[in-house]
Amino acid sequence: MTIQQERQWTALVDEADRAGLAAFLDPGPSAYGLGVAGYSWIRVKPATGAFARWLVRTGRANRDDYAGGIAVMSAELVEPERVPTIEPVQAQQSAVRHAAYARAFAAVLANQGVPAFAEDHLD
Repeated sequence: MTIQQERQWTALVDEADRAGLAAFLDPGPSAYGLGVAGYSWIRVKPATGAFARWLVRTGRANRDDYAGGIAVMSAELVEPERVPTIEPVQAQQSAVRHAAYARAFAAVLANQGVPAFAEDHLD
């Protein structure tokens, strides 16, 4: 990997994170479900791709041998201290907010040609 590639991928993840955080803070017109607990993640396939391997190597993602690819967990990216205007419990557990983050993050990656998509689960 070149230094230039490292910088490009870091910039891409930073851009995706900014989009995700904006979506997390304003998840859309429906307030329904803001109190519903759940979690979301961004899946990148294949796990053998250079970008996916870089995400794992830099600690930004984990391999998912069960479903394939790698998974970037939204809860690990949106810690309560990053969103001080939101109650900590909601920042950690809001299914709607985390789904909005994951969708926006995955959309930025996909727009740049990375095979990524959001998944979520209600508790």
